[in-house]
Amino acid sequence: MLPTPRTVPYFAVGLASMLALACAVAAVPPPVPPLDPPPSRDTPGVVYPSDVRDFVKLIFVHGVPYDGAVRFGPAATPALLAILADPAQEAAWSNTVVTLGMIGDPNAVNPLIQFISQGDGQLGRASYNARTSAIMALGYAANRDPTSPALAYLIASTGSAFWQERVRWQSPLTQDPVAGRLALAEIGVLGLALSGQPPAADALRKVIATSQESKATAEQQRLGLVAQHALAEHAKIAAMGLASYYAPRPRARRTPAPAK
Repeated sequence: MLPTPRTVPYFAVGLASMLALACAVAAVPPPVPPLDPPPSRDTPGVVYPSDVRDFVKLIFVHGVPYDGAVRFGPAATPALLAILADPAQEAAWSNTVVTLGMIGDPNAVNPLIQFISQGDGQLGRASYNARTSAIMALGYAANRDPTSPALAYLIASTGSAFWQERVRWQSPLTQDPVAGRLALAEIGVLGLALSGQPPAADALRKVIATSQESKATAEQQRLGLVAQHALAEHAKIAAMGLASYYAPRPRARRTPAPAK
């Protein structure tokens, strides 16, 4: 996902490095990998709004907190979909799609897929961020339901012609359509990692295998590099689940070197 000041997504260090690779393809600077975990409901002093419409309007420095989003449950889906249908609330779209994905309501998957394809011409930055965030959000949704069309969408999104057929809009971050489509494919790869599902691992291995063929293009090689990192994070998520994967972890502290 390409970051903005409003929604810089939180990932474990491995996913942060993958995001840096995706940003490099689009010729934009990657975010600084976070040193701290996202805020937790159990963190003293952290209180989230009780209304999901207020929650998605917040600015999350490390991205939408997983535990903060999932607590709303499927009952919040209608309100969140109403936000996506309102152009006046575009600033909240990125947080909204991520929250929908984290909640994992099956009724939100097709609207998310449709949202990704909406638009013509060069998108504004906020609109582009929202649509790329929605690709990642499908990974959260697929994590909750292995039969979800979200998983099939993400697997297909790694294909060379997928994005050319699916979207008519262009990235505001690059004038190169090949680079723009490759960035979307890489975000789809990250979504596969978040799903933690066995078919996603198979798809990632296929991307890696294709990238290592003698006739592989530079774009396929690049996508394969991201897929290698994604496969490692997929294994962690499959083993521990997203809640544990995003659980707060102690911050590493450096020991000062002894004075000479």
